Amino acid sequence: MATNLLVTGSHGGDDPHVESKHDALMHAAMLGRGGYILKTRNWTMKPTAKDANNITIPAWDLVVEGRQIYIAAPTDVNIQSGSQGQKRCDLIVARYALNSGTGVETVTLEAIKGKPSAATPADPGIETGSIIGGAIVSDLPLCRVNLDGITITSIDTLVNVMQPLEDVWDSLTLSQAKSRCRTPIGISLWFVSAVSSPPARISR
Repeated sequence: MATNLLVTGSHGGDDPHVESKHDALMHAAMLGRGGYILKTRNWTMKPTAKDANNITIPAWDLVVEGRQIYIAAPTDVNIQSGSQGQKRCDLIVARYALNSGTGVETVTLEAIKGKPSAATPADPGIETGSIIGGAIVSDLPLCRVNLDGITITSIDTLVNVMQPLEDVWDSLTLSQAKSRCRTPIGISLWFVSAVSSPPARISR
């Protein structure tokens, strides 16, 4: 018997054939393979410094390589104290991890400490492997925490907001039709060139 390749459909019985990777691939095909803030909850909010050692990440909805991430409430992420006379850049990431033994997938918020420098500090290294490509650990950078001595001087948001289709639709303008559309029976037509709203009516 041929293998049933259908994902969105019943295989009958108790066959649990739909896996997270199937939905993720579909989402990635539509949204792209990058990482984004979804324009749903708190998307205008930015990470803030609660104190010298804690960064508050907003209750964002995120997507990375088609996998949805839901931060239920503002969450504090701890960073190590800075050093006098030294500058440092830390990164807060959403870390995807797959337990290859159990198959369990998780996402956690993690702080990655940068290397102190008296001059120009650099971002620390992160896990950049592709989840779709088979990586079992992958980081989505959310923000950069800039420290000068023991003081947090600024926080840079590193993840962009994904614009929903309704915003893209509204941003497009209707192309003006400059020629008449004639039909054999002489009826009026609604002519739409590219994606536009509303359509322009062209009469014979």
